[in-house]
Amino acid sequence: MKESNFSVLMSIYNKDNSEFLKEALESLKNQTIRAKETIIIFDGIVDKSLYDTVQQYVEELNIVTIQNEVNIGLAKSLNKGLTLVKYDLVARMDADDIATRDRFQKQLAVFQGENLQVDIVGGYVQEFSDNLRNLQAIRKVPQIESEIKEFSKYRSPLNHPTVMMRTQVVLSVGGYPTQFNKLEDYALWVYLINQNQHIINIPEILTYMRVSDSTYMRRGGVEQAKAFVMLRTKMFHIGYINLLEMCFGTFINVSMSVMPKKMRCIIYKILRR
Repeated sequence: MKESNFSVLMSIYNKDNSEFLKEALESLKNQTIRAKETIIIFDGIVDKSLYDTVQQYVEELNIVTIQNEVNIGLAKSLNKGLTLVKYDLVARMDADDIATRDRFQKQLAVFQGENLQVDIVGGYVQEFSDNLRNLQAIRKVPQIESEIKEFSKYRSPLNHPTVMMRTQVVLSVGGYPTQFNKLEDYALWVYLINQNQHIINIPEILTYMRVSDSTYMRRGGVEQAKAFVMLRTKMFHIGYINLLEMCFGTFINVSMSVMPKKMRCIIYKILRR
């Protein structure tokens, strides 16, 4: 099995499922090109089954673990992991997703391509429920930089579980912003685009992403609405969006966040079609 000089970064917390985690780690093990190291942050004390599952892959995936004494959230956990990354490139992976077998091979080909300076490479996700026989929508994102920036004025332009990034580029802006609740990835892309870092998306499925009704239902609430207001206000103040774009986007984001959970679930499903 080929290996290349890049890292994988994953955070695990107590609500993660050990069977889903096993599938995620198996997909890393079965890559056509494996990472040289996998950094896993246990965000607080987790169920023994999760520790045991990780232990099964320590040698094969060269896993380095970090143990948080308490749950500190995804952004802070990923930032702790970034400080341990040894290599120029780091790929994100969630504990319940499945990477396509040639995901890393495709992304490395972009980074190693001639006459192309790129800092982040993402791609499409194929949503699924229960198992890979129940495939659902493909979450597509824009490919070229001009379209990515325009798209990012209203929505996150990258599928976070698909990205491979230059480690130092992410660290140069202080890592993942921690003040925007669950919008740490969206805020990071905005910061990087605003600094003219080069971002592209491959028009191919790189990750199978596990979803359910509860996935859509929990994407909201008052705290999420506040985070959208904070982020969009920040985007306006740094000149990323104009006043009209700020007001319109804030209205849409806040409306989605505070509407009844079942209605939000229905709208997300419609948008995914």
